[in-house]
Amino acid sequence: MSGFELAAKLKNLITTSHIPLIAMTGYYTFDERSFLMNICSLKKCLKKPLNPLDVIKEIEWTFKEEHAI
Repeated sequence: MSGFELAAKLKNLITTSHIPLIAMTGYYTFDERSFLMNICSLKKCLKKPLNPLDVIKEIEWTFKEEHAI
């Protein structure tokens, strides 16, 4: 199962549907990632290779956005 498949399953479960998800992938084109993000309700999809500081920044941003609502 891919991470995108897992994300879609998590979004369909009542106990995990509220958790914001950020994907990290080295695959897929921009259009494919955008399509998969919509299907899986992902907040962000980061492309590998990753800078660890960028990952932290995205997690902090997503956390702040979720709690600002």
